[in-house]
Amino acid sequence: TSSRITVDPRTISVQIDQATTQVIPIEIEETASEDSTREVNDISTDVSQVTISGPSSAVDRVESVLLPVTIDTQVGTFSQYYTPYAVDENGQRVSEVSVLPGQILTRVELQSRGELVTVIADIQGQPADGYSIQQRTVIPSTILVEGPEDALDDLLFVNTEPVDISGASQSVSSRVSLTGLPEDVTVVEPLSGQVEVR
Repeated sequence: TSSRITVDPRTISVQIDQATTQVIPIEIEETASEDSTREVNDISTDVSQVTISGPSSAVDRVESVLLPVTIDTQVGTFSQYYTPYAVDENGQRVSEVSVLPGQILTRVELQSRGELVTVIADIQGQPADGYSIQQRTVIPSTILVEGPEDALDDLLFVNTEPVDISGASQSVSSRVSLTGLPEDVTVVEPLSGQVEVR
């Protein structure tokens, strides 16, 4: 027996492109956590440039090589390997090229911002007859503030705005601002500048 095999299409086109390499400096792309209690002092890498290689048409599209440095829960100074990648002028990844070295050792210096200060609830009034205050809680119990060093040195605690519990016969929860902060001192965390008093 015989069989006939057909192939469609009968011809295909193959594009050949010259392979090329190029040396390009790296750009650090910093992604910090939403934690405002830390700030980045410095980021340094063990290499300042990388070699990209691949088809010349793809290499020509490369506008820059980014090194994504992510700040998560780290504190102080830490070193970690990050993976660089190439992008075109629109910020789109150019996947046809390879980047060497593929992992870059990066040193990140973090510094804590400001100073932690205790919050004291200003409770005013008396609850209803037969009731007493069992517990008072401030959430958060400490806040992060920043300002001139001499002002922070003298700042041991900060009060909340008055919370009136006159005649209360059940638990009270109020969201209030802070009082008594020196003029040049600002609240970093919480961002709202308010705390909850229960």
